[in-house]
Amino acid sequence: MRMRTVPVGLLAFLLALPVFAQESVVTATTWVDDWTGHHKGKVLLRKINGRWWTDDNREVYAPGKKGVFWEVDSKPDTCLFHHHRPFDLTHVSWLHLWMSPDDVEQMLGQPNREFGPRGQGFWYYYGVDGTALRVRFMSGVLGEADYDRGAKTWPVDSVKQELGGRSIYEVMAERATKDVESSRRTRPSEQHTATPGTSASHVGRSSHSQQASVIEVPSAADGPPPTPPEPISTITASALASVKIGMSREELLLALGKPSSRFSIAGSGGATEYLSFQVEDGRKVTIRLLSGKVAQLP
Repeated sequence: MRMRTVPVGLLAFLLALPVFAQESVVTATTWVDDWTGHHKGKVLLRKINGRWWTDDNREVYAPGKKGVFWEVDSKPDTCLFHHHRPFDLTHVSWLHLWMSPDDVEQMLGQPNREFGPRGQGFWYYYGVDGTALRVRFMSGVLGEADYDRGAKTWPVDSVKQELGGRSIYEVMAERATKDVESSRRTRPSEQHTATPGTSASHVGRSSHSQQASVIEVPSAADGPPPTPPEPISTITASALASVKIGMSREELLLALGKPSSRFSIAGSGGATEYLSFQVEDGRKVTIRLLSGKVAQLP
């Protein structure tokens, strides 16, 4: 097997790049025997973000110390590949149970790869050092999140704490039971008796029942026309730079104005809030607040 690598000096420079670099970098290449039978001879693999990839962007596992075979992690067209841009792993602490795919993408950005349908599969984010973040969606919400590096995996702390030592299946069953009980308590009556003196034009009657349902149909003249949605405002880079850890929520909103979106989670340590802002240079940033104070900056 023949290995091609970049010069040591260049490789050191590439590995020193910040983890939020926007472009992927090929740090090494190697030729391996074709395991598919579709090609004659050898195929070229690329090393990106500490992992080996085929030319159609499927991950390949290198052989172990005593192994000789390279293994591809999936069949062609099994996953949805987006990009090789490295992910900033410091933002993983923002993840929590029950977040929707839209919530996760808003906070972490587009994943590198997706397996399975949206809301019922796995998303993968790859750090520049080879560490992968794997997010699992179950029934449309985040159910698990863990790190993967080689043969070692470990859970994301924020999600692990919310599970509290229980499996996700136990927690989901408990949540479903609470939802059913809450629905029973708040379910409105299916029938409403019309009150005396109600106008006939506002009552729908049935020949099979002595009861009636009151249906109010407001006319266009009953109120002002709907207000058009407010345009999303942008903030300047200098205003964003003025935000500091520990700043109060009021001070933050005074400096940046109304956020473009907001997401809040109640926890035992206080409410965790995520405020997103659109920067004038095109970036979308999210600031995390804990108990009304800025706790994490983008």
